[in-house]
Amino acid sequence: MFCSNCGEKIEDSSAFCKNCGAKITYDDKTERVQLKCKECGGVMTADSSNKTLHCPYCGSSEVIVYGDAVEVERIRNDTYKEMEYKKWEREDEKERKVEKKKADEAYRKSSFGVVAIIGAIICGIIAMGEFSQLRYSSRLLIDAIIAAVQTLLFILAVLFRKGVIKSPTKSLPTILTLAGLFLIVPFVVFVY
Repeated sequence: MFCSNCGEKIEDSSAFCKNCGAKITYDDKTERVQLKCKECGGVMTADSSNKTLHCPYCGSSEVIVYGDAVEVERIRNDTYKEMEYKKWEREDEKERKVEKKKADEAYRKSSFGVVAIIGAIICGIIAMGEFSQLRYSSRLLIDAIIAAVQTLLFILAVLFRKGVIKSPTKSLPTILTLAGLFLIVPFVVFVY
């Protein structure tokens, strides 16, 4: 940050300028443009609220005419900042994709991932078979509902783990997989 009174570089947390003693206000935290002093060639700092530049080296002052040079410098600085921001966004996106790919690979290799995927397929097939047999026996309704709930639990576990649906906790896919497995007990009891 720079002092708006004398142009001296100061710490962001300073209450007073160490060079001229001027009180620093939050208004001093405006965007700065650096220009060369016409007298000594030193770097002077300009901001949008000051109309006068003060050289910290030779003490000369000059009125700022916001012309092409200042505007070009401002555009250059803004463009540079925007390019850096876009670069950071691309790097962050690339890191997120790599992390997601690693997480997907780990899930495919994990036992819960395999159980959830296979369980969803098997229970889906069973549910479709049970629902198609309902016209022959109403007792199959409970079996069909249990198989459909199991299918739903396994599918949700996979979707949460893959990040298709935002999971409130990391353990939710595991809990859903375990709940789907637990429902095998009532399914077996009602079948036999």
